[in-house]
Amino acid sequence: MLKLTRRQALVAGAYSSVLLSSIGELTRIASAMEPAELAGTDPELHFLRRTSFGPTVSELKRIRQIGINAYLEEQLTMSDFSAQTLATLYYPRIALDVITATLTSVAGFFNNLHWTDLQHAMLFRATMSKAQLHEMMVDFWNDHFNTHLYKAPVPYKIDADRVAIRPNALGNFKSLLRAVCFSPEMQFYLDNCQNVKDDPNENYARELMELHTLGANGGYTEDDVKALTKLLSGVDLKDNLLNLNDIVGYGGVRFNPAQHDSSAVVFLGHHIAEGNTVDRVNQALQILVDHPSTARFIATKLARRFISDEPPVSIVNKVAATFTSSAGDIKSCLRTLLLSPEFQTSKGQKFKRPTDAIVAAMRAAGLNAFDAFINYSPAIALPNQAWIGTQEAGHEPFNWVAPDGYPDTRAYWDNTSSMLGLQKFFVKMSENIAFGRLLLNPLTLGNGLTVALGLASAKTPRQAANNIAQNILQTPLPPAAMDVLVNLAADGGNPNANVNPQALQNRAAGVMLAVLSSPWFLVR
Repeated sequence: MLKLTRRQALVAGAYSSVLLSSIGELTRIASAMEPAELAGTDPELHFLRRTSFGPTVSELKRIRQIGINAYLEEQLTMSDFSAQTLATLYYPRIALDVITATLTSVAGFFNNLHWTDLQHAMLFRATMSKAQLHEMMVDFWNDHFNTHLYKAPVPYKIDADRVAIRPNALGNFKSLLRAVCFSPEMQFYLDNCQNVKDDPNENYARELMELHTLGANGGYTEDDVKALTKLLSGVDLKDNLLNLNDIVGYGGVRFNPAQHDSSAVVFLGHHIAEGNTVDRVNQALQILVDHPSTARFIATKLARRFISDEPPVSIVNKVAATFTSSAGDIKSCLRTLLLSPEFQTSKGQKFKRPTDAIVAAMRAAGLNAFDAFINYSPAIALPNQAWIGTQEAGHEPFNWVAPDGYPDTRAYWDNTSSMLGLQKFFVKMSENIAFGRLLLNPLTLGNGLTVALGLASAKTPRQAANNIAQNILQTPLPPAAMDVLVNLAADGGNPNANVNPQALQNRAAGVMLAVLSSPWFLVR
C-alpha cells in the first residue's frame, strides 16, 4: 500500500495541526484501500502515469481521442523539436561536442555550468516535452548505463547523453550498447581507458556483463571477465595534448592497437581468433547482445520500471522473447510490455521516485512554454527550484555514484529523508507565485497569486478543494477523502460560502500540499 506517515508528510512546523491531521486522515483512508482501488479504473490515466512523467489534461484528451494503441505508436516515433530547441536555448552547453566541452571547461577546471546545464535540461525536457515516452526511456537508459556526473573532471556526460543515450533510447539495444561502450564518459567512469595489454583493468568488463547485459546471475565466469578484459584492451581516450595524434579529435575514444591484447580467447563459449582490430570488440558486444541472459535481464528491468517492483515472470518471459526475436528492438519490447494484460492489471503497483513526483507536480500544475521560461530560464530562475528539490530528496539527476543507477523500487524511496526533501519542494511550489500566471495579471503582485490559487480558480472552499484535486489527480477521490479536503479548505467555516481571496489563498496552498502528499498522487 502506498502511504505516508505524518512524520514524512511535512516540513516540521510549516503548517498547522489541522493540515497535519488532514494528511493523516487521507493516509488512513488510502491505507484501507487496495493498490488497484487507489489508482482507479481509468486505463488511459494508468497508461499515462507509467509512460510519462505525469499526466496532463491535453495528453489525457489525446489518448482518449485516438486510443491507447495509436497513442503508443505516436509516442514511439514522436520527437519534440520545440522542447529540444528551448532546452538548448536555456542550457546551450548540452549541445557541445567533446572537444568544445573540454575547451570551454578549460579541461575540467570550470565545469559546474556544464554539469548544471545538463541536469536542468533533463528536468526541463521531462516537464515540457510532448515526446514523454522518449524522455522516460532516456531516463531509464541513463540509469541502466549509469555514470557518476562528477567523476570525470571533463564534462563527458554531456556527450554520452547527447550522442549515445538520446538517439538510441527507442532504437536497437546493440546500437545503444556500442554507443555507450565507445563513449568517453563510460570509458573514463569504469576505467577502461586504463585497460592495456600489460596492465589489464577488469572494471568495465565486469560491469558490462553484470550491469549492462547478462546480469549478476547471467552465467559468466571469471575466465569470461578476463577474456572480455583482453578484448576491450586498447580502447581508450585521446587525452594527451603532447601527442599530435590526440590533438585531432581530442577527448574522443579511439582504438589503440599498440595497447590491445591480441591473443585468441574463448568468451562465453565463443572462440575469438587472434587479431589486433576493433572488430574483436564488436564481436564481444554481439555475443553479449545475443545471449539469452541479456534478453531476460533487460526484460526484467523494463518490467520493473513499467509494471511493478517484482514483475510477474509471465511478462518477463514475453518481453525477453520479443527482445530475442527482434534482435534487441526496444520499440518492439515496449509494445509487448505496455499492451500486455500484466500491464493493464498493474494499477497502483509503482511508486513515484522523487524526480518523477517533482516533474509530475509541475506538469499537473499546467506549465506552458511561457511558464517554463519564467521558471527555467537561467537568466531569471537561478537557482532552479526543481533541481534543488531533487537534491534535497536524494534524486539529483546523474548523481548516483555507484554504477548500478538509482533504485527503481518503493522500498528505497519511501523513507523519511527522501519524502521530507520532496515535501520541501511541494511547500515552495504551493505557496510561491504562480509561474507565468503572474504576468497575465500584474496587479496580483501585491496579493501574491499562488500556484495553488491558480489551480483552484475558486471563490468557495468547496470549489477550491474540488478544482485542486481534479487538476492534480485528474480522477475523482473517494467521497471520504474529498470531505477531508473540503473541511481543510473551509477551516471550520461554511465550505459553500465565498471567502476572501487572501484567506482562500492560504487554504488552497494547504489543500494542494495535502493532495501532493497523498498516496493518490504518489502512485505511478
